[in-house]
Amino acid sequence: MSARKLVIYVALSVDGYIADAEGGVDWLQEYHSAEMEFSAFDASIDVFLMGRKTFDQVLTFGPWKHSDRRAIVLTHRPIDNPPENVEAYEGDVAALAASLRAGDGRNVWVMGGGETVRAFLDADAWDEINLFVMPVVLGGGVPLFPKPSARRALALTAARSFANGVVRLDYRRPDDADAGGGAS
Repeated sequence: MSARKLVIYVALSVDGYIADAEGGVDWLQEYHSAEMEFSAFDASIDVFLMGRKTFDQVLTFGPWKHSDRRAIVLTHRPIDNPPENVEAYEGDVAALAASLRAGDGRNVWVMGGGETVRAFLDADAWDEINLFVMPVVLGGGVPLFPKPSARRALALTAARSFANGVVRLDYRRPDDADAGGGAS
């Protein structure tokens, strides 16, 4: 079995927002397509890793649907009555990433929000970034990379466009010699 990876897998608007000004993500619904192979990605992960705002937002969508997999919520506040397999984490993200990589299992989905993504980028605690750029300009909202964000070089490994106008961009760290590369 190959090594477990931490994958930042996220949809965003052309102008770089992962949620609208009210924090909503319903604008993404019109772009869902089987062509984008989310089911295959979902099958490749067994740990969800997210910030507290993302966790709280997911709970507004209805009952927690992922009790069959581990979910780690980065938070400084306790989670009252967490769903099964959901745990709070308040420590160092680099240490968490090292622990997760060393464990057995499938990949880890670093699913957001922007502060969580930035924390993993800043700690160099990620393996892949898969961006789905939606063909919409929101004009404001929650940025994928909140300021201040450090300058970071990325190596493009694939680029693909879909019939619905979505573009997928896959990246790795430039120093990751094992990943191969090239846009397709």
